[in-house]
Amino acid sequence: MKAFALALCLVLAACPKSNGQKKTIEPVNGSGDAGRQLLPGDAGTATVTLPPAPPLPEVPFGLPPVPSGALDGVTPEAVAMGSALFHDPRLASDGKTTCATCHDPVDHFNGVTPRARKVIDQMPPQLENLAWNANAIEKLPAHIAAVMHQELAATAQKLAGPYQAHIARVGGTPDEAVKKALIAFVITRYDGNSLWDHEERTAKPSDDAAAGYKIFNGKGRCASCHTPPLYTDHREHDLGFTKIAATRSLRGASRRNSFFLAESAITLQHVLDFYMEDHPKTELHKITLTGPEQAQLLTFLAALSGEVPTTILQPLP
Repeated sequence: MKAFALALCLVLAACPKSNGQKKTIEPVNGSGDAGRQLLPGDAGTATVTLPPAPPLPEVPFGLPPVPSGALDGVTPEAVAMGSALFHDPRLASDGKTTCATCHDPVDHFNGVTPRARKVIDQMPPQLENLAWNANAIEKLPAHIAAVMHQELAATAQKLAGPYQAHIARVGGTPDEAVKKALIAFVITRYDGNSLWDHEERTAKPSDDAAAGYKIFNGKGRCASCHTPPLYTDHREHDLGFTKIAATRSLRGASRRNSFFLAESAITLQHVLDFYMEDHPKTELHKITLTGPEQAQLLTFLAALSGEVPTTILQPLP
């Protein structure tokens, strides 16, 4: 009996003692003093400290001023939370699909990956430069819920615990914080600072890009829908496909590997070929361009591809 008591004492002495202190879980990419999250545990709670949120992306050179009020409520903390949510499979009912599945930052958010085609049966909507498209911003929560097959209210309820620290520093209810964060992240994905933005002020009429810009605004009739400087009118047009499509911006078009709602073209030359054909019973008017004119127009379009902000991935809570 004495031997058993002695062994028990030795075991108890080897166990770590709880002195009432909370365990600090360091974040993956740094430390900060904002956003502490209390996690349930046997002894009460543990403290998680979120790193400071990265600064907001700046609006690139070449883009117009952001409409008044468009960025109201967009904070670094909301964008940081939105970045994590953007890559979190818990947004989807299948626990696998993320926003990045269709809008991969590595692919400049173009959304034309093989896996994306399994998620949505058409070209995903454009994500860049949405700060100038109030209609798209308004529809964003409904779009996410439809693609993820899960209402954002249910998502917020599921993530309220893991994202407690994010929600605390973003503010509002979990549902409000999730919507605010996703919108904040998406509308700060800009595409600007292109070669043409810089050349436009100094280009000579003999330059191919400048000649292409002249064709773009004149003989090619491109600017009637792809209005500079955003190169979209944010309106829907009938191009003869099964659905009426919203005009996609031509900024970054040379980086894409498919075009049109049905992804029926895979190069910009294919797009030009489409517009140089007759399309009765649509809004389109046939254009006629010579070979050199087509080359100049394509040179201009290539010069429209600029920078998309680097996304600093936030660790999933």
